[in-house]
Amino acid sequence: MKRLKNFSLWFIFLATFGFAGGGYFLLFLIVPFEEWLVNKGVSQSQIDNLLSYFVYGWIIFGFLISFLYFIFFVKKNRKIVSYVLVFFTTLNAAFVFYLFMNTDSAIVAMSRGEVEQTTDQLTFGPYPDKDSLRNLKEEGYDGVITLLSPTIIFENELLDKEMQNGEEIGLSIHSFPMLPWVGDNGESINGIVNLVKDNPDKNFYVHCYLGKHRVDLIKQTILKRLEGQTETSSESARILIPSEFIRGNVYTYDRESIILGPYPTPEEWLKLVRLNIGEIVTLLDENSSRFMEEKKIAKEQGMLFTPFTLDSKSPDPKQLENISNYLRNAPHKVYVHGFSTERKIRALELMLSKGLLPVKQELLYDEFNKDSLDIVGEWLVLGAGLRAEQASVLKQAGINTVMYAGNTKDYGSHLMDAILKENLKLEFIPYKGKDIDDLYQLASHIAKYDSQTYLYGLKGKDKATLHKMLEGMLYGVKDEELHDLKVKNGAFNVKARKLLIGPSLEKEEWVKYLVRNGITKIIMIQAPSVQSEEMITRQKQIAANHHIPFQILQMDEQYSEKLLDQLSNSDETTYLIVPNELNEMVLQDLDDFR
Repeated sequence: MKRLKNFSLWFIFLATFGFAGGGYFLLFLIVPFEEWLVNKGVSQSQIDNLLSYFVYGWIIFGFLISFLYFIFFVKKNRKIVSYVLVFFTTLNAAFVFYLFMNTDSAIVAMSRGEVEQTTDQLTFGPYPDKDSLRNLKEEGYDGVITLLSPTIIFENELLDKEMQNGEEIGLSIHSFPMLPWVGDNGESINGIVNLVKDNPDKNFYVHCYLGKHRVDLIKQTILKRLEGQTETSSESARILIPSEFIRGNVYTYDRESIILGPYPTPEEWLKLVRLNIGEIVTLLDENSSRFMEEKKIAKEQGMLFTPFTLDSKSPDPKQLENISNYLRNAPHKVYVHGFSTERKIRALELMLSKGLLPVKQELLYDEFNKDSLDIVGEWLVLGAGLRAEQASVLKQAGINTVMYAGNTKDYGSHLMDAILKENLKLEFIPYKGKDIDDLYQLASHIAKYDSQTYLYGLKGKDKATLHKMLEGMLYGVKDEELHDLKVKNGAFNVKARKLLIGPSLEKEEWVKYLVRNGITKIIMIQAPSVQSEEMITRQKQIAANHHIPFQILQMDEQYSEKLLDQLSNSDETTYLIVPNELNEMVLQDLDDFR
């Protein structure tokens, strides 16, 4: 009996501390912290990644506290303290339960989604109380589709209350339980589709608890499967495709009809649904649990599911070409992925972007000093030097072009003969290293190359700076380098790997933060009321001096659509100049397209 009592005390403490603390943690820390991150311009994938650690951390913390409670109070028979602590956590759990049950409370209300009528037949939103149900009845709705799950304690209570309210008011309540995120919800999804199809003249209000994640999933999944619904296609076209997921970068090709990235998290699966993906092409092992999981998800979402095999260590050239051809001939939008941004994904990215096979790096490492080589995107090798006997190794490794940056007088005929003997293309680029803009022009020239290339001739800082420029031009900048940086005229942020946002910059700031990081396009949001003509002219002139394209986008009613067009149809690493007074609004507009 004593053991049972002790176990009961521990279990009650664990359950009530976990529920109450988790509720407070969600409402008072995670929600405001997420809003703060959004306002700072942090990408959604980074936010999701960071907050997932918060959640896991809370679970571990809850178990740790409960074991400490057991060891120091229950096990040592400190009865008064033990019972007081359990009473306190139980009281708090009851209060949190009360908060969740009262959906009109200020704390819950600030986290709810908006009511949105997506089609003539369907409106989406958060949980409706009795007065809201009565209003829906008066507005002519024929029924309510509820996604609340009885397996969640407070949702079970809310569902019972909603059923009673609906019966009293005379409004049909159709229950199709779904758990948050993407899970085994196929039966509910099919049920909703059949209900709506079988009642084409009836209007329904669809809701979950907050009117966000499950509602968003239904909004994109159900409408795609209903005949005659075209709104989803037009809406998905106005979504800004993320440039990165938690497990790696996301790339797009052929006007965003092909999307390449890592294995999605539940939240990222939801984004793919919103993008109206028609097919999932997976490179995962067919015997893995993730393969079976995504196969089930694809079926549930009405997506085609196609597996391909590709070796991670040495991707087969023929298979890379086959996958590339298959993707380019697909009649719908395709998402192709491995697990992370592993080598086979980088190899496929190279095939899709430049039509090239990756360089065989291991052969180079056997002949060259590995520390002297910098590999950019699996196709470009920056080396420290080259000897005549190494030309054959370059050929074996898949190099087709040798590029020398420097003084052609320093180039020996013996080495030239060795390179030409291997049928390698040879290019001399005069470079004196006097100006950062010379290095930027060299990087711009190389970035456009469609050939496996070995470049040498640069030393020390020049070689490192060129590497940084090329990474920025081709694959974007890293958040840790520039995020939330303070410059003279305001804050400089990395919104995504290929999108930076900040104020007008001084000459030295252009060099330090834009030129050195490989920024290839400037867009200025122009608002005459907060920007002077002198400032605009100065920024245009600095951009021209560095040979970076400069575009002005007028702040008018259509500016956000024009900006989305610019960002969607371009693979340029872009700096968006935004006046400080408009920064928050522009960031919010960009988030609305995600």
